[in-house]
Amino acid sequence: MGTGYTYTCGCKAPQPLMIGTGRQTAKICSDTWAAMQDGKYGETWKRAVTMHPNGGLDCSQEIYVCDCGHWERDTRRTLWQNGDKNHCKSRLPRNKAVKPCYHVCPACGKRMHIANFENDLLTCPECGEDMRDFKPYIMWD
Repeated sequence: MGTGYTYTCGCKAPQPLMIGTGRQTAKICSDTWAAMQDGKYGETWKRAVTMHPNGGLDCSQEIYVCDCGHWERDTRRTLWQNGDKNHCKSRLPRNKAVKPCYHVCPACGKRMHIANFENDLLTCPECGEDMRDFKPYIMWD
């Protein structure tokens, strides 16, 4: 499932924010798993997927925000104990996360969190004004 949001700010035509994965979930998880096996996410992730060959990933696109005000869209990348043939997170009961992915702010080095559009204030990358009135305008699968 994916969601596209719209917002108001000082721009004449603000860019939409698209999060989730929709029907691309299997491809995103499979490609991310292969990149982890190749070491593109570092030795820690390479070791984790080697230790959990039947694992699955939660690869949804999220907006991560830092206390310093920096925000970015990135992939969640949490490794779960059980996955399907494409290494997507399994919906089996008692499936547990074996390696979370912590996003670090490139501006200040602190840990970022997934944005809550009701509580977190984001600034527009185009005009620098506060982005407000977040409303979903499209949902897809």
